[in-house]
Amino acid sequence: MDETTRLLKRAASEVPLPAMTIDDVRRRRERAHRRRRAGGAVVGIGVAMALLALAATAFGPLAGERSVDVPRGGAGLPPRAETPVAIGPNTYSYEHLRYSASCPGTPDENTTVGVVDGLAVCPDTMLDLESWWKADGSGRIEKDASRNDAFSDGTFGPGKFPTEGDLSAFPMDVQQLRVFLLERSAPDGASPRPDVTPSPGVDLGDGVLWNAIRDYLGSTQYLNTTPALRSTMLEVLATVPMVAVDGTATDPVGRDAIALRFVAYAEDVVVYVDPGSHDFLAMTTRSLDTGMVGQVIVLAAGATSTTDTVPTGADRSIPDAS
Repeated sequence: MDETTRLLKRAASEVPLPAMTIDDVRRRRERAHRRRRAGGAVVGIGVAMALLALAATAFGPLAGERSVDVPRGGAGLPPRAETPVAIGPNTYSYEHLRYSASCPGTPDENTTVGVVDGLAVCPDTMLDLESWWKADGSGRIEKDASRNDAFSDGTFGPGKFPTEGDLSAFPMDVQQLRVFLLERSAPDGASPRPDVTPSPGVDLGDGVLWNAIRDYLGSTQYLNTTPALRSTMLEVLATVPMVAVDGTATDPVGRDAIALRFVAYAEDVVVYVDPGSHDFLAMTTRSLDTGMVGQVIVLAAGATSTTDTVPTGADRSIPDAS
């Protein structure tokens, strides 16, 4: 082998992967996808649909269960069987979350298969953490395990818990929350979203609501979401027309679940909802651009009185993962 070629290959294999959270990977991938969609809009719907068909052929349906052509639904969730656990001023909202992102099928699980903004978009990443958050902005985050991740944990006094903002003004009524999220996501709103349709033939409003909601589903940036807020957000998501509602599913760890299935922004997505409380159980995503598979699993959630305990009995918002 030519010596120069050998050295280049060796150097490429020794480049370390960047340490990042799952949220970092997702945000970089979404920014790249928005730029590509905006730049290619003039090519027309026909080309876009052809590319989506090619992606479906290349990557296949998620877990072999469905194709990219998900039927339009928006049927909504059935009535709750139980009230979401309340988080009072003196209790902590607890979550035990497990994240992973990888590209199955590559020769080496640490292999970079795509680069966005100079960083790998498909590292083998894992993060397992527990979070306790109280309304005064205090709490604790404990990182139980991680791989290729730079997320920081610790104990935080009042007002010091790391989040992206106060969520106390979010309505707990489904219709009010829907309007609130659309207004918040407008160009002049508190959290403006790019006007990019989620996929050909799907309304812009569907994508706006999905992007407004997904940030609060297991995100490390919004560990201050409560069971009641997550439940109401998922009830809104289930009414979005692009979302097909499957009431007979099981989540990635075998719990009974309602699955919300759709394709948006070149991702094949399944969001799993607890049938009882409508709280968030898990989410799986498959990138149609890179093949990256991402997963967020809520192992436990609910209310606790201290940062040293976990929810039990009626204080649990979802069934614990076995």
